[in-house]
Amino acid sequence: MGTDPSPRFAASGETTSPARGEGGGNRQVVLDRVARAWHPQSGMTPARFIEKWGDSELRERQGAQEHFIDLCRLLGEPTPAEDDPKGDHYCFERGAEKVGGGDGWADVWRKGCFGWEYKGKHKDLNAALRQLQAYALDLENPPYLVVSDMERIIVHTNWTNTVSRRIEFSFDDLREPRRLDELRLVFRGSDRLKPQVSPQDITAKAAARFGELGRRLQERGHHPRAVAHFLNRLVFCMFAEDARLLPAELFTRTLRATEKKPALATAQLAELFSKMRTGGFFGADVIRFFNGGLFDDAGVLPLEAADLKLIVDTASEHDWSEIDPAIFGTLFEQALKATRERPALGAHYTDREKILKIVDPVIIRPLTAEWEAAKADIAAAMEKADAAEADLLLAVSNDDNANMLSCLFGKRMGARKTVLRIKDMRPFHGFRTFFRRNLEFDYVLSLEELAATEIVKTIRQNRAVGVENFAEGKIQLRRLRLDEKSSFI
Repeated sequence: MGTDPSPRFAASGETTSPARGEGGGNRQVVLDRVARAWHPQSGMTPARFIEKWGDSELRERQGAQEHFIDLCRLLGEPTPAEDDPKGDHYCFERGAEKVGGGDGWADVWRKGCFGWEYKGKHKDLNAALRQLQAYALDLENPPYLVVSDMERIIVHTNWTNTVSRRIEFSFDDLREPRRLDELRLVFRGSDRLKPQVSPQDITAKAAARFGELGRRLQERGHHPRAVAHFLNRLVFCMFAEDARLLPAELFTRTLRATEKKPALATAQLAELFSKMRTGGFFGADVIRFFNGGLFDDAGVLPLEAADLKLIVDTASEHDWSEIDPAIFGTLFEQALKATRERPALGAHYTDREKILKIVDPVIIRPLTAEWEAAKADIAAAMEKADAAEADLLLAVSNDDNANMLSCLFGKRMGARKTVLRIKDMRPFHGFRTFFRRNLEFDYVLSLEELAATEIVKTIRQNRAVGVENFAEGKIQLRRLRLDEKSSFI
């Protein structure tokens, strides 16, 4: 008879129940065997994973890759080297260019699935998320941004036009098959965890909720302009705490603590608004300075307990960092038009679709027609120049836009290499990889930037009599002694 290779489980009556005096030790052995039966090749079980990484004191660089590989074994997912030996779509240490300039590395990246950033134990995972967000464009905007300190795994959904969702996994969660299945969805880039709420949805909800609050305040005799200004402050505070411009949940925590004490809530809001105007301490929390005039005065309209509950409930429901900025103008505009007979303040939030009904025929269609005509002209010019047969295409006219499009068309027609001349390199700073990928050029040069660099280098090589710095070192005034034969004269 042949042997049965399938895993065997103890039936009732077999000798796998805990022996007397051993507590649950044998039970854990049985659970480990069951877990290994799910992934017999890995030998990694939730208990082993937790035991290993719960006791670990390794720093980020020392433990990140092994932690991720063990997680792959636990989930039955391939490691980067197993799935992609070349590192083209799944790898450790994926190089990425930051939005705003500078280069960095995502600890793990899987194309179309996730970007993953590690920190050491008990480190700031919000900082890790900000780091990933700076790389996201160059990582091709994966649907999940994941951060971990080797004890916690926090997943942030990253789909366009959806409200980001935060999903946290602790060691205890890894013992539950349901939570492991959730984590597998992240590894595979599944859209089953995609939030169904869009920024337009939460913006409309905020407009309706705060419209109700505005109606109450106006009925108590407050001027519509003062009401609109106050509501915009409240909405901005909800946005700021979720965008980490304010300490996490500071606004919500403050109002929740004073929800049944309206007078105290009014005093606390006045103090918070005052600190947002100047910067400083609000209790033990450091508050940044917010410019723009929204907090130029610390006036707070008196609120009742029902008002505070509405604000707290609304603030707690969603990630308000995703709110559409249009709501600020909507609330203010409606307040200026408001009368007691008009609909409630803010109830007429104008969503993106209605705005596009105007924008599309007035702006989009004419620009699209111009673009189609320009494309035809460029394609004809490229064909006339035999771009498809060129070993090297030089796009060096005085028009930056024409040069970019010439490189793109030339490469797609078959040119082997393209050189792009740009006069103004500022749009490229921090986005060079993005532009290279989308415009398909091989080399970029700016004669103006090269000349400026040489001038600066020449000046710095000459010994200065005096140096004065302005604007925090961004501007430098140098006094030089030149002889009569100097090339500068």
